[in-house]
Parts: sequence; structure tokens; C-alpha cells
Amino acid sequence: MVCRIKKKTKRRQEFLQRDLATALIICNNVTPVLDEGSRVLQASSPDEIALVRFAEELGFFMKERGKN
Repeated sequence: MVCRIKKKTKRRQEFLQRDLATALIICNNVTPVLDEGSRVLQASSPDEIALVRFAEELGFFMKERGKN
């Protein structure tokens, strides 16, 4: 006998996308810096920069990174 459990509530797609973009913009080691008047993203991994740029295209923006 196979018993399947259905979730009582499904999160709507836009909430899943919002949560993904929030995680991308928060959980990284990217630092935005001003270089000759333009904003540049710096990180040890180009993958992280690409993920932050993707999150920014979705409307999320990293203004600055603090020590904490």
C-alpha cells in the first residue's frame, strides 16, 4: 500500500521566486564598490557575481555590504 501525503497549502510561484532572489542577494560574498564613479561588483567567484546580477535583474538590489 502506497500512502501519499498532499501538502495542504502550496506556496504561490511568485513567493518562491521572491524567496530565491532574496537568498541570492543575501547569501554571497559579493561586495559592491565604486570604481571611478561607477558601481562594480567584486567577489572571489564569478559565479557569485552572476547570481547577484541575476537577482538584480529580478528587481533586488545590493546597495552595500556591512561587516556583519
